[in-house]
Amino acid sequence: FPSHDNNGTDQWFVGMYDNTTFKWTDSNNDVKLSLTTGGTLTAKADVVAYSDARLKENIITVDNAVEKVLAMRGVFYNRIDTKDKSRKVGVIAQEIQEILPEVVTTSDNGTLGVSYGNIVGVLIEAIKELKAEIDELKNNKQ
Repeated sequence: FPSHDNNGTDQWFVGMYDNTTFKWTDSNNDVKLSLTTGGTLTAKADVVAYSDARLKENIITVDNAVEKVLAMRGVFYNRIDTKDKSRKVGVIAQEIQEILPEVVTTSDNGTLGVSYGNIVGVLIEAIKELKAEIDELKNNKQ
């Protein structure tokens, strides 16, 4: 079915590409977004999450970020619930929930998910904490 972009000029089409993939294309048949029935979402451009300060309140800088990062574990794994058995890399939601519950969500069936992008704020603050420690060590050495 057709729709229009913000300018009202390009037509976009959403439909089943084959038995496994929905694709959103423009009038030139250029794929802009695809979603497989296995759950893989692919965007041709950036995926953007709103992060505007005007949409936030109670803003507090993450503390003890290095400690939080050190408690996290990065893992390689293979999914058992999909046909795709290729090796993946990520985290275990149950482990992250103990450290940073704000980034873990629970689906209707109880399966846990992680908002990976939301971990970035902790990583940024951890790097800043480490940089401060390095600077202090450098200053004490002189």
